[in-house]
Amino acid sequence: MATTQERTINGYAIGKTLGTGMSAKVKLATRLSTGEQVALKLINRSELGARQREMLEREINAMQMLDHPNILNLQDFVPEAQYPRKNGGFRDVVMLALELGNGGELFDYLIHTGAFSEVVARTYFRQLLSALEVCHARGIFHRDLKPENLLLDAQFQLKLADFGLAAVSVDENLCVTECGTRSYMAPEVMSRRPYDGAKADIWSAGVVLFIMLAGNPPFAQAAGNDWWFNAVRQGRYDRFWAAHLRTAKDFPKMAQEFLNNIFVASPENRATIDELWEHPWMQGAVLQPTELAEAMAAKNRLVVAKKERELRAAKAQKARETAKRGDHYNPFARSANRADDQPPPTMDENDAQKFTFFYTHEDPGTVMSTLTSVLTKMGAADLKTNVAEYKMKGTIRREQGAMQVMARLYTAPQDPDLFTIVFERRSGDHLDFLKFVSTEIAQELKDVIADPAAAEAEESAAQKESEAPISEVASEDVF
Repeated sequence: MATTQERTINGYAIGKTLGTGMSAKVKLATRLSTGEQVALKLINRSELGARQREMLEREINAMQMLDHPNILNLQDFVPEAQYPRKNGGFRDVVMLALELGNGGELFDYLIHTGAFSEVVARTYFRQLLSALEVCHARGIFHRDLKPENLLLDAQFQLKLADFGLAAVSVDENLCVTECGTRSYMAPEVMSRRPYDGAKADIWSAGVVLFIMLAGNPPFAQAAGNDWWFNAVRQGRYDRFWAAHLRTAKDFPKMAQEFLNNIFVASPENRATIDELWEHPWMQGAVLQPTELAEAMAAKNRLVVAKKERELRAAKAQKARETAKRGDHYNPFARSANRADDQPPPTMDENDAQKFTFFYTHEDPGTVMSTLTSVLTKMGAADLKTNVAEYKMKGTIRREQGAMQVMARLYTAPQDPDLFTIVFERRSGDHLDFLKFVSTEIAQELKDVIADPAAAEAEESAAQKESEAPISEVASEDVF
C-alpha cells in the first residue's frame, strides 16, 4: 500500500496537514522537479458554491497580478485536479501551490507572547504598507486585513495572504460589498455605502498596527454603539487614548499621533499611503532581516515552551492520580466491542501549534459531557455532537457578532492516556475567539484541564526540597 509520503498530485509529493477549513485543506508538499517545499491549498470542488467560486476566482486573479517580497506568492494553479485519498480513490479538487509561510500567522505571536516592541511593530507595518502600495497600484484592494492573514516565512518576514475577499479593478476604486472581519472593518464599510477600497485597507492596517503595539484591538467595531469609535468620530482622541493607556501604558506617543491620521471616520480626510510614509513615526528605527528573525525566533520559543509546560502539567497530574489508585487506569477498558469505547484520534504532533487546545487526563466520556455542559451554559445555539468522532459544534453570540466554534477531543501523541481538547474557530472574530477560549472556556474547564502554574509550583517545591540541607531533612524525619 502506498504511504502518505508516496502520494503525489500534479508533480507534488503530499506531506502533513498544515491546516483545514470548511471546504479546503492545506498540505505541506514538495515539488518533485526541484525539491522545493510549498503549501498546497486543496479545495473540494463538490463543496464550491457560487459565492465560493467567485471568491476563488478573485483570489487567483489578484495573486497572479502581484509580485512582491511581502505578498504570498502563488506558484501554481490547477483548476481541476485529482487528490489521492489515503485509503484509495480520489477527490476532485482545485489546487493552489502557494509559497510556504512556515513561520506561522502573525496573530499566533501576538496572542501568545503579547504586544510587540515599537521597532518590531514598525518593521512589520512598513512591510505591510509596502505590500498594500503595490496592491493598490494594480487596482487590488484586499478588504480583509487582519493578523491571521499576515503570514511569516522561515526568516519571519511578513507575507500578505488570503485574497479571497479582494476587489480587483473596480470603477473609481469604489467598492460596494460589506465584507471582511467586523472588528477590522472601516466605518464606511460598516455603513454599507460605496467606499474607497484603498482607504478601507488603510483603516484595517491601522487596526493591525494598534494591536501589534497594544496587544488589544482599538475598537470592538467601527459603529455607533462602540464607545471607542465614537470618541474617534467626535475627534476626541484625548479620551480615546486616555482610556487605552490604562491597559497599554507604554503605547508610544508618536505612534498615537501617527494612528490619529488613520483612525479618521471620514475616509476623505484619512491619510493616504504616501502621507503615511512621510510621517515622522515611519522614519524611526527598523530591524534588519537577521535582527527581525532573531527577535521573532525568541517569541516562537516562548509559544513552544508554553505548550510544553501544559504537557508536563497534564503528565504530572495523571501520574499523581495513577499513584493514588495504585493501578494503570485505562479509560477504554470497559468494553472493547463498544464503538464509543474507541479512543479519540491522535493529533499529529507536528500540527499542535496551529490549534488552541488544553491537555487533560480525564476520561473522554467525562470530557465530552463537560464540554456539552459548558457550551450549553454559554448559550451555544444549534449545538451538534458527534460522539463517535469526539467532536461538537455550536454558534455562540458575542458582542463582536456570532462565532461558530468546534470542540474536539484527540489522543495526545506523546502519551496514549493523555488527551487534548481542541478548539477551532469556524467563523467569527479571531481575537475574540482566542480570548474567549483562553479565559472563559479555560475557567469553565478548570476541573478537567491541566494547570501549568500548579505544575510549575509543584516542580519548584520539589526542587527546593531536594536541595534542602541534610540537617533540615533529618530533623523532619525524626519528628
